[in-house]
Amino acid sequence: MSTSGDKQNDKNKNNEGKTRTLPPRRGQVKAQIFESFVKNVTYAATKLNKAIVRNLGGGEKGSSDSSTTPPPSGYNSDFASDSS
Repeated sequence: MSTSGDKQNDKNKNNEGKTRTLPPRRGQVKAQIFESFVKNVTYAATKLNKAIVRNLGGGEKGSSDSSTTPPPSGYNSDFASDSS
């Protein structure tokens, strides 16, 4: 005849090696979903931006748009004519 102590020992033997996990803390699942969403949107936006830049031809380093004029500098090249 088994006693309640024997039944408890049998339960402990069946659960040996198994670890119990608690459910995630409140809001943790939403936080993980939001974090994953932000990472995916950021990745997609980066890829899209690179594709747009590549298609517009602006992906080369050191290239400049020839239609824009550089800003004026403070250097005056007419200095020699002023000293006469």
